[in-house]
Parts: sequence; C-alpha cells; structure tokens
Amino acid sequence: MHKDQRTLVVGTTPDYVDWIRTSRPGQALFLTRPHLRHGATETPPLSNEEILEDMSDTATTLASLTTHLKRWGQTLSGVVAFDCESLLPAARLAKALGLTFPSPEAVCICRNKIATRRVWKHAGLPTPEMHALTGPCQASDCFAHTPAVLKPAFGSGSELVFYCTDAPSRRRAFQCIARGLSKRHADPLYAMRRPPSEACILGEAFAAGPEFSCDLLLSPQKAQIIRLTEKLRDPALPFGTAMAYLLQDRIPERLKRSELEALFTKAAHTLGLTSGIAMVDFILTEKGPLLLEMTPRPGGDCLPWLIRNALGIDTLTLALDAADGQCRIPTFRPPESPVAGLRLHATQKGRISGIVSAPLLSDPRVRALHLTKTLGDIINLPPEDYDSWVLGHVIFTPQNSHSVTEECINLKHRLKWVFETP
Repeated sequence: MHKDQRTLVVGTTPDYVDWIRTSRPGQALFLTRPHLRHGATETPPLSNEEILEDMSDTATTLASLTTHLKRWGQTLSGVVAFDCESLLPAARLAKALGLTFPSPEAVCICRNKIATRRVWKHAGLPTPEMHALTGPCQASDCFAHTPAVLKPAFGSGSELVFYCTDAPSRRRAFQCIARGLSKRHADPLYAMRRPPSEACILGEAFAAGPEFSCDLLLSPQKAQIIRLTEKLRDPALPFGTAMAYLLQDRIPERLKRSELEALFTKAAHTLGLTSGIAMVDFILTEKGPLLLEMTPRPGGDCLPWLIRNALGIDTLTLALDAADGQCRIPTFRPPESPVAGLRLHATQKGRISGIVSAPLLSDPRVRALHLTKTLGDIINLPPEDYDSWVLGHVIFTPQNSHSVTEECINLKHRLKWVFETP
C-alpha cells in the first residue's frame, strides 16, 4: 500500500496554500483557519489536503487532525508554520505528535521581543538597550537623553512602532500603542497568554544605520544564510514600515558572511532554535550588527516572491524540506545585479473603484506585479488598520543601486488607484 506522508502546514494563508499545492502537489497537509478559507478566492484544496480548524484549543485540533489522518491513511513527517500567530499552535501540535519543531517555550520567547532581548543580553549578544514599559510615566522617563523607539512586545514588527525624541512623544506613543493593543486583544497575532502585570510594550534606544532581514537554515552546528535583504524606508510611511526590500549584488561592506553566520548561530541557539528555517532582523551600526528579533519561520510579505524571482530559491518549499530533515541549499550567493521588492501601500481610505496598471507594467524595470487587493475592497489606514492598506508588491531591477529609494517612489506612482467613499 502506498504510504501517503505529508508535512503539516499550520495556519497559513490561502495564497501560500495555493503556492505550495502548485509547487509541491501532494506534499503538504494544510491546517487552515475557517475564516481565511471562507474569504479566499483561490481554488480550495481537496478534502484529503486541508483541515479547517481555528486552533484555539490544542486538544480539539489534535483530535480533528488524528481523525483526518486515520480517514485518509496519511502520516506526518514534519511541521511548519509561516505566520507568527501560527507558531505556538504548531509547536504544541509538534510536541504532542513527537515531531521536530521549536518547543512551545522557545516560540514564546521568540514571540516576545522583551524576552528575546533579555536572553540575548544575558548571552552577551549585541542588541539595542531596552526597557520593558508598564505605564506612560515610565515611558516618559526612559531614554531621556537619546531618541527612542517604542513598539509592542508582541505582534508584527512594523505595527504600532513609533520614533520618539522627547518625553511627551514617548508618552503619546505609549498611549497609542496601548489603545492599539486593546483593539487587537482577540487577534491571534497579539493574543499571547501572560500575567496582567507583565509589560507588553518596550522602549529601545534608537540605533542609526540600515536595517537588514535575513533567512537562515538552522542546524545544531550552524546557521546558514539563505538570503540577505536591506529594508528601504520612505519618510512618508509610518516609522518602522518597510517600503521595499533590496537584494543587493554583494554583502554590504563591514559585514563578513562567516562572522554573521557565527553571530546568528549563537543568537538562534540561545533562543532554543536548532533546526528549520528562521528569519532574523538586525541594524548595521558603525560598531557592527545589533540584533532586533528572530522567529522560526521564513520571511513573509513580498520576500518569497522576491527571492524566487531573483535567486531561484523557493523559501516556502525549502521550509517544508527543512521540516522533513531533507533540506540542502547551495552556497549563499547574491544576485548578479540588485533586485527589489516594492511594497504597495494605500495613501487614502475608501473602496477601490479603479486600478490602472498599464503605465507600471510597461516600465522595463518591472519583472512582476502581484496585487492582493481588487475592485470593491475597502481600505483603511494605520494606526487603525495595518492590513488592508497593503495592496500588493512589484518586483523590479533598479537602474542605479545608489538611487533605489527614489526609483521605488517613482514606480509606485505609476500604478493608479481610484477610491470612493464607501
């Protein structure tokens, strides 16, 4: 009898499900939240490929999974998650099933930026000076003589992030973050169980320098770089929001691959991460890299499209292979020329009534356009909503590596959006 062995993909979005089904048909079993499937436009998987579960209770989810496996004669070879809110359910399921995945304890540390920084600081690893904040008065008093960045301890790295230069701005930022977290209390991305007295907002000393994002293949011996991208900023966007990701044709000066991999290896192992794919963010200061956060999943957003287009590496299927213990990647090599992934953000709220893409698609720099919003969709803006304002992305080859930010701004204006008041 043929053995139907699958990799369990916990809680990902329908576009990733469609990607994996197309790239690796028959390899994955998807555990999907019902509301994501019901609102999807992609073709749904077959009955033997997907289980719809909200994953709020591990025992209930495990029972549904066990029933499915028995019904279809399937077994599991590994567990993978692509979204931060799915990491803890994945860890608990993997532990119950005896499959390799970071422990629930390791995931909880990675999901909590305050806990991550404390672990790294204790290990002597470079990371910005940080204070755990429990109230606006404490926020006002911290970093009195230097600019600071305030952000939630949990959730997306770019949501509710504020640059502050004085006590009043730190107080306002704390209050805005607290209100935002209150509105998101039911969001799985932010709904981490913790004591009520525990700080959920951190303030860190502002570190000057470009920010980078990196995907890693982890093993008990080392962390191997898969890709390295610089985050490009637009001052018109909220602080902390990446306008674009740039895959450069060389590792930046002052960085050596061997030294970076040694740093990332220690950073991962101190968090309890020793296998699979992980993502790390860091700032390159004049004194060297400062670690910001690390999470046991590949980079999301437009990064999988950018990496596949520019490097020919599919990080989603790579994560499946890593979960199965069969992952091998070639020696890290930057692309022959820089390639950028430009994120498209709405500049106004309303219902989309028109999209004119011809001027953008006719530009010879453009390699691909991927839109996540369409006619009739309703758009809101930060800080109330950080999800609906992301409209898609453009993959393009910059003409000049020294003016990529300007080219990004020029290109995004070539795509015309028409909004009407809903």
